[in-house]
Amino acid sequence: MKPRLILFLGMDGSGKTTLAQYLCENLRERGNAVQYIWYFTNERSRFRNLLRRFSILKPERKREERVRPNQQSCLERLQFHAFKTVYPLLILSDYFIFTLFNFWIPSLLKQGQLFIADRYFYDVILSFADEFTIPKEKMERSLRRYHHLFPHPDQIFFLSVLPDMAFARKTADYSSLTRCKEIHRRYLELYELLRASHEKIRFIDTSTSDKTEAQRAMDEYIKLLE
Repeated sequence: MKPRLILFLGMDGSGKTTLAQYLCENLRERGNAVQYIWYFTNERSRFRNLLRRFSILKPERKREERVRPNQQSCLERLQFHAFKTVYPLLILSDYFIFTLFNFWIPSLLKQGQLFIADRYFYDVILSFADEFTIPKEKMERSLRRYHHLFPHPDQIFFLSVLPDMAFARKTADYSSLTRCKEIHRRYLELYELLRASHEKIRFIDTSTSDKTEAQRAMDEYIKLLE
């Protein structure tokens, strides 16, 4: 059996990690070789911290406090444009290297390995679109541009949760409920784009506290692999 890449996507508070770990444990109990990948492992690496240190958009700066383009000087606009162009390329290059060592190489060495990724480069593209207010059409072009650099997933589980529920679960991760609703909207846009290009994508609503439906979806997938 060739290596398989299984993705869990969704906003914070949708239950990605819980469900991904549930699938990992059940597959391992059945004797499968499974590697769990937390895709944002390098988020606090020295390289990322160095990029943040020299960026003109400090990570701790709130979106509402950013200066609007018409209030910027010509030099500030040029700096922002350069940052907007170069910063995503550097970050995606870092993610490509991470994917190389955590999927490409291990998949060549271990036939039949199952890789379960909590988030993926799709989330990275979405974060850039959100950060720089990029419309859905440009986000779609970015997904097409970079998809050939990253392995194509064999299965995507897209977890969706109502904004107020996500905010209640992960209050510390969102500045406000309004911000949470905006991220929810962005993820629905991402789902529509991925659904058009991926046959094996399953939408799972995790808004309720009952995990039966989500776990049933995992159990059904495990049976398909047997």
